[in-house]
Amino acid sequence: MPSIRLTAAILLSAFALISAPVMAQPPLINEFMASNATTIADDDGDYSDWIELYNPGLADYELKDHYLSDDSDDPLR
Repeated sequence: MPSIRLTAAILLSAFALISAPVMAQPPLINEFMASNATTIADDDGDYSDWIELYNPGLADYELKDHYLSDDSDDPLR
């Protein structure tokens, strides 16, 4: 019969292997509204385009140096 320490080590290792992919996932585009002219107004009453991101990981994800553009020649657009 394995010792309690060995059993705990095996369970901890299994958890680390299973949870590692979840912790390292980048954010996903969950919803977006493009060409919002009349559908959903923001707090100011404007009909802005918007995007919602979902972070499936357990850690914070830094969005610095990430961009969204419709022009591959100008990624900062």
